[in-house]
Order: sequence, then structure tokens, then C-alpha cells
Amino acid sequence: MKPGETTTKLVWFVLIMVSIASVQSLADMPEVPRGKGEQCVEPAEIMRKQHMEFLLHQRDLTMREGIRTQKYSLTGCVECHVQSNSQGEFIPVNATQQFCEVCHGFASVKIDCFECHATTPDRPQSVNAFIQKALGQLIARELSRPIQPGL
Repeated sequence: MKPGETTTKLVWFVLIMVSIASVQSLADMPEVPRGKGEQCVEPAEIMRKQHMEFLLHQRDLTMREGIRTQKYSLTGCVECHVQSNSQGEFIPVNATQQFCEVCHGFASVKIDCFECHATTPDRPQSVNAFIQKALGQLIARELSRPIQPGL
């Protein structure tokens, strides 16, 4: 063998192995629970890579400048991505196999947002369901009332 040929072959071997490992890890990506909305505030590919930047920018606007917007609100993320169990109770978004934990667990990244922030919406799902049902009944009742002439 010529001088340096072994090193070149070793470098190519390592590059090929790293490429194979990268493709394999992409194939093993976990299935992420889908949010409730039609679409996220940004395309999924952008959110996967930049969600923390958006959240930190939102935090800075809120905490340092007093500007509260909803577009990149962590509360909005939780409300859209929270799942419910068979009893209709919210499952925390950082619980096993839930929205935040799936990717963060896969990437071995610690989630520290929820040391201060809520992992479920403020109101229990049963309250939301109660309000929706009551509003539906009220609207149905009002629509079924006969129209009184002269009112």
C-alpha cells in the first residue's frame, strides 16, 4: 500500500458508517402525536428545528418588554398538543409518549420548560366539555324558540 492509503480508507469507512447510522436514526424517528389544530404556527420542519428560539423570543418579549402575543405562546402549544386519556383527563405533554417527551426523549434533550409552566391546560377537560355542551344546548334552545312578531 502507498503511504496514506490506509488512512484514506479508514476515513472513508468512518464516513460511510456515520452516514448509515444517520439514515438509520432518521428511519427510527418516533411517531409524534398530532396537534388539534389545522396547522401549527409554523411548518413542522421549522418548528422541529427552531421551536426553542421562538419560545425564548416570546419569553423575552413578555418578561422584558411586557408584550404578550399568542403566536409562540407555550400555553398555546400545550393547549393544542395535549392529549386525553380514556376518562377525558389531560395527559401532561411531557409524559411518556406525549408530544414534547417523544422528540426530547429521542434526542436525549432535557425539557426544563415545565419546571415552571403547566403541562396541561388550566381548566380540566371535563370543564371544557361541560362549557361546550351547555353552550350547545343554549344555542339549540334559542334556535328552536318560535319567533315572536313585533320583537
